[in-house]
Amino acid sequence: MTAGGSDKSVAVTRPSPAVSTGAENTVQSWARETFAESLVISAITGSTAAELSNTTSNLDAWVVLDDVSYPMNTPSVRQSYNHAARNIKALLMRKSEWSRLIRHLEKIDLSVHSQESISLESVMNSKRLYGNEQFDELITNEVRQTYAERLFDGQRDMSLSLFLDYLGALEDGEPALITELLQSLFRSELECLLIQKGDTYRKAKWLPKRLRRKSELAEKYYATYRNLLLRPEALGTPEWTDWVHEIWSCHQVVQWDILFGRREMVSLSNGDAVSGLQVPSHNRSSPLFILQINDRYFCKTVDRQFELSELAACLACQPKLRGSNGQIKLPPEVTTAQLEQAYGSLARSGLLRLQEQVS
Repeated sequence: MTAGGSDKSVAVTRPSPAVSTGAENTVQSWARETFAESLVISAITGSTAAELSNTTSNLDAWVVLDDVSYPMNTPSVRQSYNHAARNIKALLMRKSEWSRLIRHLEKIDLSVHSQESISLESVMNSKRLYGNEQFDELITNEVRQTYAERLFDGQRDMSLSLFLDYLGALEDGEPALITELLQSLFRSELECLLIQKGDTYRKAKWLPKRLRRKSELAEKYYATYRNLLLRPEALGTPEWTDWVHEIWSCHQVVQWDILFGRREMVSLSNGDAVSGLQVPSHNRSSPLFILQINDRYFCKTVDRQFELSELAACLACQPKLRGSNGQIKLPPEVTTAQLEQAYGSLARSGLLRLQEQVS
């Protein structure tokens, strides 16, 4: 299961050229003094550009240099500099390499942390200081949109890999590994949500701060991240098992937001959704990963992999559908016949059990 497409409604945020005056002046004076006429583009990147840095953060910079007047042995290199009492970690790049990197964006695998993907993320999350014309010539809005979509696809592939690793850990039965992988998967899914909201600076250590500044995500997920995900119960105890189930229940909410959260929905109670049928409330949340590939949905559980309709996928990642009195969210145009078919599909796949209501 690998992603061949994503939700095309990924938000694109175009960074403002403005950054803090002190950081801007430091990087710009360093770039001009160090590279003189060879300088083509200079920019701030990293946590400073993302407006997340603190007093202990390094100052990250990125420069494009003329191939002829500043020859380099490699297409790009990372070096550290000291300037004006600041430590500057810089990505130096040939002009030809900068052009190649952007023009081959669609060929770079963003599901792994390679030299190319890391360099591309530094470039795409930078705030330029010098060379606006050259910068805008290559990094157009279309390029930004393509990058955001590919970054989202790459992050969901990371989530899938973590899910498969988690299933392997279940076989081994090691609570510490199960816990670590479940936490990593949840963080990866939150990264997917942040990318959809236009935050493409995917650095795990800044995840809590990034969640807090997105009000709609902070309200829904920050407390879960802080008070539940980071506070597992004693490993291997019944309380820990309950914690695992609770995390999977929360993951289904995150997964629904990733796949369907940007669409118009209506809320119905389970009793009103399909007359005469109810979902037993005693079912517990279990490992479940749904991947969208173009317009198709594929579901992976502990022991099965199968395709679902869009409506069945929408239902499958809503934990409240498992309680007969819960609320479910549905597309407004869905008919009762379509719902019955989707519920039946989920029942046949073993994701839930349906029973006739006793009149």
